[in-house]
Amino acid sequence: MKYNKYVFRKYNSKSIKFFQKEEKKLKRILPKNCKIEHVGSTSIEYLGGKGIMDILIGVPGKNQSKIKNILEENNYKSQKVRGRKDKCSFERDYGFFIKRRIHVHLTFLDSMTWKEYTLIRDYLRKNPDMAKKYQDLKKEAIKFAKGDGKKYQDYKRSFLNKIKRKVLKTKK
Repeated sequence: MKYNKYVFRKYNSKSIKFFQKEEKKLKRILPKNCKIEHVGSTSIEYLGGKGIMDILIGVPGKNQSKIKNILEENNYKSQKVRGRKDKCSFERDYGFFIKRRIHVHLTFLDSMTWKEYTLIRDYLRKNPDMAKKYQDLKKEAIKFAKGDGKKYQDYKRSFLNKIKRKVLKTKK
């Protein structure tokens, strides 16, 4: 069964428990110095989206290869990443009739990717009006993209860049 990720799904309160279960699995296989964060739409209460669980793993230093190998050995499938040199991505599907997809983003703890993911998440958690605007934009992006991932990301980019500039400016 193929996972159709370009369908809008309402926020599911079970996402938090699903993340916690996956976080426990990751903590068992990863070195203790890795940091694991729940990011993306499923980490923001009441924000709908594609229903994909995004998990950010921060690695101290500059060596991702060991962690990359551990993830691949534990059935996380490596994915191509467009335009990011400080990030590796993986996906994993759970379920048979009803699929749940996880995207794992591996980066360095001091990287721009780490800062962007966590700061945007925190900003949307604290600003429900902006989260609602983002949710509406995601609905439009899904319709516009018609299953094309690049179009979907491009459609959301300027909105996310505005938030990114705002939060990065306040952190300086």
